Order: sequence, then C-alpha cells, then structure tokens
Amino acid sequence: MIIFGATGMIGRAVLLECIESPLIDHIHIINRKPIRFRHPKVEETLMPNFLFAHALNKHWDADAVFYCVGTNMETTNFYRYRTVTYDYIIEVCEALISHNPRMRFVLISNISSDSSEVELDLKSRVNGMAENAVMIFYEDTYILRLGYVQPMKGVETQSKLDYWFYRLIGWFYKFKGRPESKFMTNSVAVAKSMIYLAGNEFYKRRLTTENVNELAIKYGNMINDLAFEKEG
Repeated sequence: MIIFGATGMIGRAVLLECIESPLIDHIHIINRKPIRFRHPKVEETLMPNFLFAHALNKHWDADAVFYCVGTNMETTNFYRYRTVTYDYIIEVCEALISHNPRMRFVLISNISSDSSEVELDLKSRVNGMAENAVMIFYEDTYILRLGYVQPMKGVETQSKLDYWFYRLIGWFYKFKGRPESKFMTNSVAVAKSMIYLAGNEFYKRRLTTENVNELAIKYGNMINDLAFEKEG
C-alpha cells in the first residue's frame, strides 16, 4: 500500500486506519514533510516537491495507491491550486506507471469537480482535469468526490481557518453526520471506504459521499466476518 499525503487530515486518517486494518501488512507513505510517526508497518519516504517524483527512481511495489494530496480550495490562489491539484498528480502518475502500471489508484477529490472541464469555475475544472488524467494513466481508478468530512480520532486539519470551521459545525455533525447521510461523512468512513476499494470492485468509478458511507459499512462488515472466521 502506498499513501501520498499522509500529513493532511484525510491522509492521516487513512494511515491510522491502514495500520489498524488486518488486511494491510505494509504501508509506504510519501510525504512532502516528515510525519514524525513510527510503526512497524510504516515506511516513509520524503519528497519535498512532488514535481520531481521521477527523481526518486524507486521501484513502487504495491497493490494500490491512496492519493490524498491537496490544498484548500477556498484560500489557495489558482496557480498554486493548479500545481498541487494537477501538476503534482501528473508527475506522480508518470513516476508510478513506469514501474507498476497495474496498481489500483484511489484518489481523493472534491464534490465540485467538473470532469467535463467546461465549468466557469477554474478550480472545479482543475479538479476534473486531475480526475480525467488519473483515469487515463490507470484504468483501475476510483475517485472519491467528498463534501463535508468531519475529523475523527484526534485527526485535525493543518489550516487554522478550517480548524475553527470544523469546531463550529462539529455539534451539527453529531446529529446529521450519520452513515446514511448523502452529504456528510467523517475521516474514518473515508479511510475505511478506501481500504475496501483497494481490494474490492464497485459499480461506479466516481463515488459520492453517500457511496463512501455505504462502503465504510461494507468494510466494517467484512472485518467482522473475518474476525468471526478466525474465532471459528
């Protein structure tokens, strides 16, 4: 398993769930800055600039890639947003596919993404460009178009503005952020759905928040069945 961007809110949640998962033996995290986290399952590689991913010249041996790299859509200027959202992922895909073209690629995207690439909002178009590019590189791709994601298990956003935003509406999530919600999910559910997708098929390639919550439940049932079989 490879995780790009394990220092962000989603990436950190994915890392923690991968560590807990009995389905995953090894996790290779690729970060722009050190995560300062040690675990027997985890190997870390620092890549200060993803635009030079090919320079590592590593053999990327993994069954799946979880790509969680991103930046704030509201506060980042367009040029920086395009670099992080699109340019980074093109370089990463080019570096990965030369070594392992058969990996499954699971991408964190945005609910406002425009895969038609014709919307007036430039950042939505950039998100769509990134999605389309990954699906060209990797046929076996799943894209999670997330809306509101409530941080769980102590995971926090690095943005001070987002931190207070989550704090302010966290109380509302307690009442509305249930697994059946169509518009809300949490970081644990996102991580569990990604692990499920790493080893199982789904009928659509671009998933909504509702799909994420559905797969998180399926993952929980699968783990429970596995534990029952071991006990038996």
